[in-house]
Amino acid sequence: MAKDKAGTSTLGGTLGYLDQYPVGGQKPNSVVFLLHGYGAAAEDLMSLADVWQPLLPNTLFVAPNAPFPCDHLPSGRQWFPLYEVPMGVMVDGMKQAAAELNTFIDEFLDEQQLQHLPVALVGFSQGAMTALYASLKAEGLVRAVLSYSGLLLDAEQQETELKSPPTVFLVHGEDDPVIPAEAMGNAEKLLQKHKVPVKSLMLQGLGHGIDERALAAGAAFLVDALA
Repeated sequence: MAKDKAGTSTLGGTLGYLDQYPVGGQKPNSVVFLLHGYGAAAEDLMSLADVWQPLLPNTLFVAPNAPFPCDHLPSGRQWFPLYEVPMGVMVDGMKQAAAELNTFIDEFLDEQQLQHLPVALVGFSQGAMTALYASLKAEGLVRAVLSYSGLLLDAEQQETELKSPPTVFLVHGEDDPVIPAEAMGNAEKLLQKHKVPVKSLMLQGLGHGIDERALAAGAAFLVDALA
């Protein structure tokens, strides 16, 4: 059933989530999954739905919670261990999170009978890391990825050419103190190596966050990618 306001639920006993359906009960023509950052929760990115819905009036927005309590911020969630762990542990955790996310997306679309609709992932920081990796393992499930302040781990393990790669847009702040700006260039090179269509935007004066410029550029990307 279509809902005008964000709702909460748990799907398959895995990830809790918030959702926001098109206003007025219209049937969705696309689905955007919003993936929050480290130590945050679903509601932290759900506000993007209010900003973008005028431009994407028939899009269903879904914001899942990361699967694990945050190691350093108990009130928040994490997709995988991030600090004070070996790189191998981080990569293994990201692989697990990506697998859970793809299962969640598949089950959600099946439950809502929306398997035929185009899907985009939007992630911030650790959510962007998860979105990028998950989309490369999704076997055509994801059409587009919008990465804010993210980076790409373990891309060398991907197949040289993906059967149905997503279109990717990387947005990063030049003054990001958490994930250095050069991470965007590294991700772009790795994606190009694996024949993934990608473009990027470096924003001067922006730190680790999403400002109006990033929102506008992201909206334009999603409108085009989900058309």
